[in-house]
Amino acid sequence: MKDRSSLKVGRIWSFVLLALPLWSCNGPYANEEDAESLIADTRVVVVSLRDETRFHSTFGSANFYESWDASRNGLLGEQEFSRAFYSMWDLDNDNSLEKGEWKKSARDFRIENKLWVQWDTSDDGRLDKREFHLGFSDLLWYEKWDLNGDSRINESEYADGLFRLWDRDANGLLDAREYGLVSTYLENQRRKKGEKGLLL
Repeated sequence: MKDRSSLKVGRIWSFVLLALPLWSCNGPYANEEDAESLIADTRVVVVSLRDETRFHSTFGSANFYESWDASRNGLLGEQEFSRAFYSMWDLDNDNSLEKGEWKKSARDFRIENKLWVQWDTSDDGRLDKREFHLGFSDLLWYEKWDLNGDSRINESEYADGLFRLWDRDANGLLDAREYGLVSTYLENQRRKKGEKGLLL
């Protein structure tokens, strides 16, 4: 978890983002509708900032982890960990990863320096789960995310790993852009489970 000073900085920025439009005005609003529109716009900015605690809560309440835990022991083994990412990256939900899905995910998950041809060992234009696992294992995320060193990934470690991966500026907050990227993949998991509505 980030220390309190990082969270304090995030709260200060949230206040600045709320107050800045008010400071920049030279006089009263032309009408009440303009004022309400401004307030609604600034709320969107504040709501879209997520600290690590809020991200953990959102992630945990959506039960993604449980759906990936095939052994139902509350921990992900290496195969389950890999299958979770395979499932997330399969954006069209056809149980296969095509090159376009892989390229988008590689960019979004910050592994764009990896080559498709090294993962698609059968050279058929799609990744099956075995090919994906072999390529994914080379990233060493399983070892890096296993913070307690027990050779298993618990839900907290998984959420920590996702948060660190998506907090691109390492400020302890997911801004609208950062959260927008990760929510694309998490919303896809909700659709796979037949759930409707947005993950907030």
